Amino acid sequence: MSINEKQFQAFEPDVEEKAFIYQQVHELEEQVKDLGGLMVFVEKEEVIDSDTQKSLEHKFAVTFVIDPENLNLKVRAESENLYSACLSAKAVTQSKLFKLINHKNADESGQQMLDAVGGRNGWVH
Repeated sequence: MSINEKQFQAFEPDVEEKAFIYQQVHELEEQVKDLGGLMVFVEKEEVIDSDTQKSLEHKFAVTFVIDPENLNLKVRAESENLYSACLSAKAVTQSKLFKLINHKNADESGQQMLDAVGGRNGWVH
């Protein structure tokens, strides 16, 4: 048995998964409307047996990007379950948003806001 290298790939969710992700994004959009846009990326990592082409294991990653043009705050969560990854990313995003909004109300710069929520180079894990 030989195993291909692990690598995250863009993932196209089925209809039920899309509806769930859309619901999470919709709930976050209300919270980011004053900050800028919101993007979501869904990826799947698979380890495949190159002899049988069967998936040996997989992991999902969901990334929310807030205000990609200016702030570019990225929150990523990974799990073997797509729904868990999405809920985890949403929960961390909401936590960071609350801190961000509080600092924005205090009239701080974008970099100070990013520092306040613990991000470096826009990424928060």
